[in-house]
Amino acid sequence: MTLAIIIGGLLMIKLAGAVSTFLQKNRLYEVLGLFILFVVGIMLLSEGGHLAHISFAGNPITPMSKATFYFIIAVLVLTDVVQSRYQRKLLAQENKTQV
Repeated sequence: MTLAIIIGGLLMIKLAGAVSTFLQKNRLYEVLGLFILFVVGIMLLSEGGHLAHISFAGNPITPMSKATFYFIIAVLVLTDVVQSRYQRKLLAQENKTQV
């Protein structure tokens, strides 16, 4: 476990520049990444609340199912792909009309 954390940290340090360059060129993926982190945070909070037997407004917290998590991620990625293709199509039409 310790070795995995150290290797993961070193990989993040090494790849930070490449990821930063990619995100500067593709701003839409930055928003996608933030939404994915948000969903992961909700999943972790719900699992932790369930394991700690916490209740919210008198109702016990139930963990988010993995199927729900993967469905949300798939919808986010699909939406991003469709939006990206639509935006490229609009830019191509705009460039065509300007020429």
